[in-house]
Amino acid sequence: MRITNIDNLSALLDRLATERIKEYNFDKQGKDTEAAHQREVVIEIKIKLNELFREVFVKKELLMRQNY
Repeated sequence: MRITNIDNLSALLDRLATERIKEYNFDKQGKDTEAAHQREVVIEIKIKLNELFREVFVKKELLMRQNY
């Protein structure tokens, strides 16, 4: 699954919070299909966060990635 505009830690954390809020609102409104989709997006973001943390742990550094 492609998740747009994600390429650094702060963006990942921001996007995770945003998608969890969407999931909560869809659940609250009874929109099960949309909530299920949001859960999939959240899982993918968590995978990307996990990959980033593993990379940082192995390299022992967090490089700043610039968006230009």
